[in-house]
Amino acid sequence: MRFLRFDPRSTWMATLVTCGILLSACGVGTTPPGGGSPSAAVPSAAVPSAAVPSAAVPSAAALSGVVKVGSPQSLTGPAAFAGTKIRQGMELATEEINSTKFLGGATISVNYVDVGATPQLSTTVTRQMIEQDQVNALVGLVLGGQTPGGAAVAQNGKTPLILTGGAAPGVTATGDYVTSASPQQFPYVDKMGQALKNLKVGSTQVLYAQDNPTILAQVHTYTDFVFPKYGIKAGLKAYLGTDTDLSAGIAQGMADKVDAIACLFVGAQGTTCLSQARDAGFKGQLWGQAGFGGGTAIQAGPVAEGLIFTAGWSQDFTYPESKKLVQLFQAKFPGEPMSEFQAAGYDGLWLLARAIKAGNGTSREAIHAGLLKVLAQGMAAAIGPVVWDKDRNIIAVGAIIQIKSGKETLFL
Repeated sequence: MRFLRFDPRSTWMATLVTCGILLSACGVGTTPPGGGSPSAAVPSAAVPSAAVPSAAVPSAAALSGVVKVGSPQSLTGPAAFAGTKIRQGMELATEEINSTKFLGGATISVNYVDVGATPQLSTTVTRQMIEQDQVNALVGLVLGGQTPGGAAVAQNGKTPLILTGGAAPGVTATGDYVTSASPQQFPYVDKMGQALKNLKVGSTQVLYAQDNPTILAQVHTYTDFVFPKYGIKAGLKAYLGTDTDLSAGIAQGMADKVDAIACLFVGAQGTTCLSQARDAGFKGQLWGQAGFGGGTAIQAGPVAEGLIFTAGWSQDFTYPESKKLVQLFQAKFPGEPMSEFQAAGYDGLWLLARAIKAGNGTSREAIHAGLLKVLAQGMAAAIGPVVWDKDRNIIAVGAIIQIKSGKETLFL
């Protein structure tokens, strides 16, 4: 089997080692949903019981006017499965913030603009929102290939940008106007190692999209940390995000008699991987990443049964904000599946609202100052208690989801 190696001295790996896989070095100690021993979680001592301590939050009575929020979002194309769901979460949060008068006399208005999957378009739209639309803040973007350009433009324009996805290593380090509201999977991929061990997986073939920076970094994390820790042997097969024939990697895995096959892709490519693996006669464990959430795996049908994948959120979470989001969503979108994408949109808008309140103003400068205050406190979010590292990467508990009887269930 072939192994992918890389330089652990890189900046993102140093951060990961310090506050990701080795979360104990950061003082972790939260119990996962459903009980059990602590796993990749967040520093419990740093997480407040409320969004921001009331003593630190000024009254919203003095706030007024409309807060213009720009949301460059992938509403069509390969990432639409995530972008449309993020928009749903943002809509729920906007309605709740405005109807409860959380910001006193101020209201939030969001302008969504489709940026598809094109990096240049996302950068152009972000710049237009800042320079022409004169937005107060930005909440959006989902693809790892789009966020670096958008982050650079926002930082240069001194406009707060809250990323709802795609915060690959290094993106938020662009500057302190850039923050993530959607957790990357690096801090809790150790859960996948635990899950695979529980399922008695000792070897796996990993098929992945090498042109997706988030997935590529995730693969590096597995090969250099997770797999060695749990004694899992791994073979790798890289593909481009446009490839449709994944049979070579599947055939190699079956020839090596692996216990599991990983499908680390975005959108339809992930379900194609599942189908081709089962059609080839593979009977072992299938596993993947967050792209299978939100009904994507369920829509694949029987080929997804038993699949496990990493996720930043589960509708089975018992945290108060998680339960509230489920209730709001089911009331507005009855019968539709939920995922971490709605949670990312919901938490992103609420993070902005709390920043406005903490900064006691709606200008870009006031929101920026308030955002830094909220990040320093931590937040009770729909994805559970969260904190941020020094580069404003969000750190969350995370989960492993399993498709069981055609439904998403919390596995770990």
